[in-house]
Amino acid sequence: MTDTAPNNETSHPLEKLLTSKSIKCYVDIDIRTVSLFDDDYYSNIDYDFVSNNFRSLIRVILKKEGFLEKTSRRFIQTSNEIDAENKLTLSFPKPPHTLGADPSDNVIEELKKSDFVFATPTQTLLVMAKNNVWSQETALKLIEKCPANIDKIFQWLNELNLLAPTKEQLSELKTLQEKNFKKKVVRYL
Repeated sequence: MTDTAPNNETSHPLEKLLTSKSIKCYVDIDIRTVSLFDDDYYSNIDYDFVSNNFRSLIRVILKKEGFLEKTSRRFIQTSNEIDAENKLTLSFPKPPHTLGADPSDNVIEELKKSDFVFATPTQTLLVMAKNNVWSQETALKLIEKCPANIDKIFQWLNELNLLAPTKEQLSELKTLQEKNFKKKVVRYL
């Protein structure tokens, strides 16, 4: 664990709720994503969307906590347990229509309609970069809890010619991630 480990005392109530149910997640209040890792191990060929089974599990948890299911992808808080001042709207973005497509586009679109959006760690890091709000400290905190596809992020960001994160910052994330998570690399012959 590095000195940038998240402080559980300052975790968002939504993160506390989900981690209490053994869900690996990280809530970023600045970009309004709930990063979810729904696998037993990290693989560099994972699809970058939250699976239907995992979405169903989150749905059950949210309903028990007093959220109203408006659609299969959108929930509205009916009690003040998570956010005492507001009635939060949470949603899941639709998965990308094309295999290999940038998975953050649907998250960015969904952020226009919801207070928080459930996303993969890869999607969250891409949203940070594309919205010009990259924070290496936040990225490191996220990577300590949930692995992301750093190689794919580098590829997508290279295609967009974005200035942040730098190659060095992504290398730092990759090094930390490789220390913290078992990595399964599939090689095709």
